Amino acid sequence: MSKVAVAILTYNRVGYLKECIQSVLNQTFQDVSIYIFDNASTEPIKEAVESFGDSRITFIGAEQNVGAEGNINRAIEYVCKEQYVVMFHDDDTMHPKMLEAQVRFLDAHTEAQFVLTDLQRGSDGGMQNFAPIDVSAVQSVVFRNGYEFIRAQMNWLRYGFPSVMYRKSAFGETRIRPEFFHFFDMIFVAEIAQKGECGILQAPLMIHRVHEGQYTESRKKDYREGIKKLLVFLRDNVERQEKPEDMMLFRKHAVNSLLRACSHINYGLVACIRFLHECKQEQLFSWTDMRYIDTRGGVSLLSVIFKSRKIIDIARWIRNLLI
Repeated sequence: MSKVAVAILTYNRVGYLKECIQSVLNQTFQDVSIYIFDNASTEPIKEAVESFGDSRITFIGAEQNVGAEGNINRAIEYVCKEQYVVMFHDDDTMHPKMLEAQVRFLDAHTEAQFVLTDLQRGSDGGMQNFAPIDVSAVQSVVFRNGYEFIRAQMNWLRYGFPSVMYRKSAFGETRIRPEFFHFFDMIFVAEIAQKGECGILQAPLMIHRVHEGQYTESRKKDYREGIKKLLVFLRDNVERQEKPEDMMLFRKHAVNSLLRACSHINYGLVACIRFLHECKQEQLFSWTDMRYIDTRGGVSLLSVIFKSRKIIDIARWIRNLLI
């Protein structure tokens, strides 16, 4: 029995999938089983998986597509005996020391429900550009409860859903909820955080691939509805604390999140104003909150005004040069 299960969620991206699998096989931590959850692809996924010839890899197909949310729930409910579980996307890659660093953390923090990591963004041809990392020197932050995690999520926390390693016992009855659309993963992690301690490793141990397939019209609609439901979730959680500073943090987070959502949807400034007005009617936004726009929010607003994602790409390029 392996200590770690890596469930790779895939649909019709056989080229990306092979690169993803190889990044798992390249791990310095080798006590791992790999489960490929194929969501009824029409591409030859099974043949690609079998081409690796590794007994640690198990292919799990599906007769019909159950959606991204349903495929994750399949992975959660799959009977496996491993102690720790990672649910990874087929178009992302792992740093060779990602699993080693996460196992080290969870072994040392026996009450932690999960540990996640920072990320970096990449594209085709750059998905293996990882910097050398000394696992023993990686810094971590521990959140004592879900409240601390949600405050960090609104303030500074940056991670990718595939970077999360869970203690398998943390799942319980918690499942992905499709009504949150594009943001179901953030809600899922926040709900697991409500169960106790969790942490983040402050090192970019995965690369999130940015590609055109992420911005289809249906995904844009999901993004619009999902961001509103996510903000309602966050608002309800901080309102329960009855702390004015938490509501101020929420207002700052909300305005910048909504502007980033508009840049992803990118139907232009008029559509953005209409969307913000709609959110104002639902008490998620006030026009006075525009004074809280940060750098990312400002870049997003510029991309909306000029209706171009290239502005965001240029801003990321400049930021990477300065880091």
